[in-house]
Amino acid sequence: MITTACSKQLLPTSILDIKCFNQLSDTGNARVSLLHMQRRFKIILVIQGGGEHIINKQHHPLHDNAVYAALPGQAHQMITDPNAMGYILSFNMTCIQNGTIDYTIAQDSTVLQSFFSRRPKLLLLPELTDDLVWIIRRLMAEMYHEDELQPDITNKYIKLLLLYLRRQIEKETTQLTIHRGSLLFRDFLLLLENNFMEKRSVEAYAQELCISSKHLTTVVKKESGFPPLYHIHQRMVLEAKRKIKESGASLKEIAWLLGYGDIAHFSRLFKKIAGDNFTDYKRSLSIGVLPINPGADIWD
Repeated sequence: MITTACSKQLLPTSILDIKCFNQLSDTGNARVSLLHMQRRFKIILVIQGGGEHIINKQHHPLHDNAVYAALPGQAHQMITDPNAMGYILSFNMTCIQNGTIDYTIAQDSTVLQSFFSRRPKLLLLPELTDDLVWIIRRLMAEMYHEDELQPDITNKYIKLLLLYLRRQIEKETTQLTIHRGSLLFRDFLLLLENNFMEKRSVEAYAQELCISSKHLTTVVKKESGFPPLYHIHQRMVLEAKRKIKESGASLKEIAWLLGYGDIAHFSRLFKKIAGDNFTDYKRSLSIGVLPINPGADIWD
């Protein structure tokens, strides 16, 4: 079981100071920090226990195995359950920004601040929480050393801590991108189903989705293996097949029903998608033999 180790008041370094949740003001029913305007970049690691992380009057519930942050210029307050466990790390932004420490730490700090400016929390696997706790405890131990190596060792542990968090952010961002791609593909298919009779171009669907044609093509091809135009043509020919089966109409009549004024163009499209020309496909229905689509690798 993880326990925090803040029985003694920790001495802040010029770069960083660390507190445990049990060092917040105890009101009996909760532990509370004063509402204040942030001057430092603050990272809050919640190991376990409930409470609230309040940023600019917005209340975010605390979760086990999660990281929260307070950015410079934000109004911040913490309220935790009496038995909640976690750490609060406050980074001196002047030291980070003026090059007092490794410049790559400033880069990692910028990535974290950018993430937390958009998202209230970063969820962790319990194993990652254990790793972060180990690093924080090593940082706490270094705070009591005053030898010439202490700043370098402290910087290395800070760098390691930020790298672990940055890796988790990049994983979460990648997963979110994949999820967004799936949602966009789904939205495209829904739009296509409802608008295939009126909209025939990739540009028309991209405009409906408020994205560029290039981005729509990239996402749809990644999700399905085929570009948007392939799906548009597939849906049109599927509708043509349905009308042939229902009415036995001629090529000219089907083309007109689907809004194609150029019959020759529609005939070529039908053959390209269906794998056989219109006449042969219609004949195959009468004898119960359907042509096999040889596949489509021509829609890039």
